Amino acid sequence: MSRRLLEIAVASRLNGLLMRLPWSRSGTRLAWNDLSHAMILLPEYSEEEVLAYAASCPLGRHEWAVLLKAFDSPPVLTTLVDAVRNFDEILEGPGYIFGVDSLGLDESFVGYDLAEYDGGDRLTFLLNPPIDVRSDV
Repeated sequence: MSRRLLEIAVASRLNGLLMRLPWSRSGTRLAWNDLSHAMILLPEYSEEEVLAYAASCPLGRHEWAVLLKAFDSPPVLTTLVDAVRNFDEILEGPGYIFGVDSLGLDESFVGYDLAEYDGGDRLTFLLNPPIDVRSDV
């Protein structure tokens, strides 16, 4: 499957999910100290090791992914393998990878099966969202 741009409304919906999670004081990334997470330093892992690591996290339950770089930019739909192998190219900087369950016109997003790319050398996976946001998905 080739990559597909989605409508801005999808970016807005995903941004809404992100806003329910705790954010750092700078407001530029999630407050990972307040969230159950796993983080890898990308230079220390091969591409295959990064794929295996992603597969061991909740994001890895999905065959498809949506990459979000900004709430006002069209997100990109692709396979999870393509997303994990090429997130730096697709996002062109910091952003998020969300797991997707279906590919219909109204994509079914899991929302909190996600990873944050810091735009540099870190990929952080959300392992378990806070209880107070789980029912919102």
